[in-house]
Amino acid sequence: MKLKDALGRVEYMEEIVKSDEAKALVARKENVWIVDSGCSRHMTSDKYWFFSLKQASKTEPIIFGDASTSVVLATGCVKVSDKFELKNIALVADLKYNLLSVSQIVDENF
Repeated sequence: MKLKDALGRVEYMEEIVKSDEAKALVARKENVWIVDSGCSRHMTSDKYWFFSLKQASKTEPIIFGDASTSVVLATGCVKVSDKFELKNIALVADLKYNLLSVSQIVDENF
């Protein structure tokens, strides 16, 4: 995939997050989703976002940019609106913000 195409998909995701359909995403500071190019996968610490959630079968460590660590507790799907859902989201303790992974957006051909 060309960088131009990947950046176009990221811009599209940002527009969805900013749209009226996704108002709930930014209703509170804790509900902000940040598009993160250094993040390996989509993550949140809020289990109430999920409409389906499966407990992690093995320990998957997460290392943050500041070298602190956590683990994936579960994975699942988050429905943002009637037209938009995110799949394979990691439930991770101790996150201050929800993270949208640029690499996952590209890998899933969003």
